[in-house]
Amino acid sequence: MRRYGDTDFVTGMRAYAALGVVLIHSGGAGLLAFGEIGERLTVLGAMGVQAFFVISGFSVSHSLAASATTGQYLVRRLFRLLPPYYAALLAYGIPWGASAENLAVHFALIDWLWPEFGNRIISIEWTIPVEAFWYLLVPVMLAIASRGPLHCLAMLTVAFLSAHPLYAAARLAGMDRELFFHGPLAHAFPFAVGVAAYLVRWHCPPTSNVVATAAVGFAVLLLAVHATFGVGMPHMVAILATGVVIIFGRGEALAVRALLLNPVVLLVGTVSYSVYLVHFGVVIQTRAYVSDPLLVFVVGAVASVLVSCVTYLLIERPAIRLGSACVRAMQRRSPRTA
Repeated sequence: MRRYGDTDFVTGMRAYAALGVVLIHSGGAGLLAFGEIGERLTVLGAMGVQAFFVISGFSVSHSLAASATTGQYLVRRLFRLLPPYYAALLAYGIPWGASAENLAVHFALIDWLWPEFGNRIISIEWTIPVEAFWYLLVPVMLAIASRGPLHCLAMLTVAFLSAHPLYAAARLAGMDRELFFHGPLAHAFPFAVGVAAYLVRWHCPPTSNVVATAAVGFAVLLLAVHATFGVGMPHMVAILATGVVIIFGRGEALAVRALLLNPVVLLVGTVSYSVYLVHFGVVIQTRAYVSDPLLVFVVGAVASVLVSCVTYLLIERPAIRLGSACVRAMQRRSPRTA
């Protein structure tokens, strides 16, 4: 299990984000029977993707700051992202009869540009090109925001407002609404929040367990108020709740330890990327034998974690190690790091 020092709890946050996505694809675990509150809770599960984007903005900033060069940073990130994704594409695509052209545009991370191919193999693959795209632009965000609080605020503001004019331009160009929102340009804000969270923690490390506990309580309250009363847009609620916990979280705080650092949550968080990639097929298979929505979620989630432990050991972790080996080779060749 990978360790991240005083931000180990972020691994626990990944677990909840992954289980939220499993929840929406398993039909809501019976929550839809509870009317509007159940519907909003189910939709919040889908917002696990937005939580992942915030966490990615944070972890990518950390990875960039720890790398000697941008090239080394990109090698590490792409070896974490792409090998498990490519394996999942083949595991889903070949049995399901995906065409060579379909697989090719997915491998090239440009499937979101074609409506006939976009999101047609794994059902959640639209997020992977988004991740890869922002791996390239997060360094720009971080460089701007690092200049000072006003620059950071400007970066957040531009990221927040950018989706609207870009969507208008996409509509004028004839792009389908779904294609735009499954593309990278619609998701600048959660990555920007992750970058800002990294900088805030870097310059003002959290020192109060009381504040950390209050931050977790605020995030839970924010989600509860939205689910109960419909206050706020679900994606903004998820982004804000995730950002607040990242900024103020501390591993020593009781609420953080209980909710985000217990062994089960850390295990799920460690294999969360694999859970994200494999769960859709697992849920489909589960539905062949189980009809109750709650059981579909429980069995699908447990089975997805078990399968993901295997794929993590066989694919994801070796890919991470290979990326690290490539970076070490780059360092040996670079006079800057000699």
